[in-house]
Amino acid sequence: KEAAAWKELSFWTASTMVTPSLELILLLATIPTHYMAMTFLWSRRKEKNTSSAVLFCLPLNFIAITLSQLVSTQLMGFVGILAGAWQMNAMQAQHADSQRRI
Repeated sequence: KEAAAWKELSFWTASTMVTPSLELILLLATIPTHYMAMTFLWSRRKEKNTSSAVLFCLPLNFIAITLSQLVSTQLMGFVGILAGAWQMNAMQAQHADSQRRI
């Protein structure tokens, strides 16, 4: 029973390429948020990633969560949402710290 469910998700065993291609596209849709969060985590610079870029990529994670049949892709979307929210919060805190006067 479980093997039949996995059969349609594989490129090699699926009857059509629509479902595996959709899953691959949904997985790739989560990558920009993860990439931006990791580069911000390592560099802590705001110049590369603006808040509008982060907000632009967040809906891609919601799409991946709602349309995917794979739990791993749904988890990638959920982690992407958390990473984007963390990055927005860290960018606002960084901006607030830079606006302080002595």
